[in-house]
Order: sequence, then C-alpha cells, then structure tokens
Amino acid sequence: MMNKKLAALVLMEVSVLVMYIVASGIAATEAGMIMSSWDAFVVLMGDATFSRMLYTDLGLTFLFSAIGAGLEAYVLAKQVKRQETIK
Repeated sequence: MMNKKLAALVLMEVSVLVMYIVASGIAATEAGMIMSSWDAFVVLMGDATFSRMLYTDLGLTFLFSAIGAGLEAYVLAKQVKRQETIK
C-alpha cells in the first residue's frame, strides 16, 4: 500500500516538473525564440522568481499529497477498528 502512495507522489512531482518544462517551451515560442522546451527551462531556471515558483509548487505538491495520504491511512485504520468492535 505504501509503495503505491510513494509511486503516486513521485508521479505527481514529475508531472509538475513536466508541466513547467512544457510551459517554458511555449513561453519561448511566444517570445519568438527558437529553442527546445528543455533549453528554455534551463534558461528560465536562472531566473530567481521562476525557480522559486517551481520549488514552491513541488514543495506544496509534496506537502498536500503527504497530508492526503496520512488522512487516508488514518480514516482506513479507524474504519478497521470500528469493524472489529462491531463483530
């Protein structure tokens, strides 16, 4: 069960990173620059505001995913205890 939660957390973090990379490429194209999404992402990571936003999004994704997983485990444990007391 924990492996699935960990895998989901990793995939959510990767999806946030991929969204930033793709958005960097789109922004570069709109600015008239011809470069790959990865190159645009690397250039934008040099900007303190952009990198702070990325790290904040990754941190908040981790935080709220961990809170959700913890609450889910708590509710499931509570349900199991309740079923044992009903028997």
